[in-house]
Amino acid sequence: MNSQQVTGARVLSRLIRHVWALPNTLIGLLFVPTAMLPRGRVQVIDGVLEAHGPFISAVLQHCVPIPGGASAITFGHVVLARDRWSLDATRAHERVHVRQYEIWGPAFIPAYLIAGLWGLMTGAGAYTGNYFERQANRSIARISMLVLAASLTAAAQALAQVPDDLRAAMRARDTAFYAADPAQWEKYTAPGFTTVQQDGSLMTRVERLANLRTQTPRPYVARSREQNERRGDIVVARFFSGGLWVLEVWTRETGTWTVLLSQVTTAKP
Repeated sequence: MNSQQVTGARVLSRLIRHVWALPNTLIGLLFVPTAMLPRGRVQVIDGVLEAHGPFISAVLQHCVPIPGGASAITFGHVVLARDRWSLDATRAHERVHVRQYEIWGPAFIPAYLIAGLWGLMTGAGAYTGNYFERQANRSIARISMLVLAASLTAAAQALAQVPDDLRAAMRARDTAFYAADPAQWEKYTAPGFTTVQQDGSLMTRVERLANLRTQTPRPYVARSREQNERRGDIVVARFFSGGLWVLEVWTRETGTWTVLLSQVTTAKP
């Protein structure tokens, strides 16, 4: 098979996947015009149309039946999110759902609902016990570990890149975590925050806050074996604390440092 045949086969394969997922894509396209209003945005990345805006944010927050609503949702080759930070934070996760739509086609939404119902019946939860969400979480955990780990530099160089105000924010957020202080922890956590926990589950800011309120205070454990890399107003941090390896992405907006996403991995003995 020559190069032209290979290219033709790839184009045909992509076309088939888009047509197969089209009924679901049409649902997402119904919301796109609202993203063209003020404070909204529409963009195409890797063949997927992404949109966010105030109306979409309200729908995701109040109409998706999970605690706190959803940060983003996928319909075929359309991803709808609350804001651009939510798009950035959930892009890898939502791309897994895009692939799932390409495989299941028109049957995906019924299959997803059945998987959620099964999760409820087994006590695992409609979201956390949903097969499709668990598959997406496992995929993003592997991808984010590789991407974030590849971006880290030597510890000595990285520590020197952390400004004093970010160092103070890191210490304050860590202290709030061990003190089980949701109000203080929330100050240093972005609205679009998501985290992948040790069991591979994905939690939003609202879900993590609710979880933190159920915890009891513990002795503070300082970060060790820390590495950081800064790119403008974005800092990727990796450190060891309390028997866990933690990856965090810090961003600064309007002069305040907050965590946009994190991943926690249990350290081997």
